[in-house]
Amino acid sequence: MYVTIKSCTEDTIKFMVIGMDLSLANSLRRVMIADVETWAIELVQFEENSTVLHDEMIAHRLGLIPLTSSAEPIDAEEVRLTLNCVAGEEPEEWMSEQLESDNDDVVPAIDGIPIVKAARGQCLKLTAIAKRGTGFEHAKWSPVSSCFFQQLPKGILFEVETTGSLDPVEVVQKGIEILREKLQTCMDKTV
Repeated sequence: MYVTIKSCTEDTIKFMVIGMDLSLANSLRRVMIADVETWAIELVQFEENSTVLHDEMIAHRLGLIPLTSSAEPIDAEEVRLTLNCVAGEEPEEWMSEQLESDNDDVVPAIDGIPIVKAARGQCLKLTAIAKRGTGFEHAKWSPVSSCFFQQLPKGILFEVETTGSLDPVEVVQKGIEILREKLQTCMDKTV
């Protein structure tokens, strides 16, 4: 097999693989979507919420904010993120970058994601618990927003766009490692 990287940016990678079977290409695609582990907010404990959005809606929004998920393993089982805001005289919009993490390796990957708009005097105080998981469990843990391939006369062209939680090269590398382990397990069982 031969691999040629066509383009690579902060959140997207395009690469061509020559000599890969379509079933193996689809397996790699599925592994990148469902088996690469990332961090995401799993539980939200509200202390105070006087905004117009219900607790469940805010918790859902928080769960979909991508968190940085470095390739370096983190010993913690969970990471706490807190938000404590009170609106002043003018309406305010509270954003993802206002979440404060107790671990510098797990923070919102993208600034500017709206959590809620608040009117004068409204407040929101919460603690969010982030845990590791995979896209197989829930889409919020999937490191990719788009992952597909197409068969061309010269080979198979992959395009992987990440959510920001991991670098696109890391997603591909981890996907290959996981696929290799799965194939090895299958081979061990058949022998």
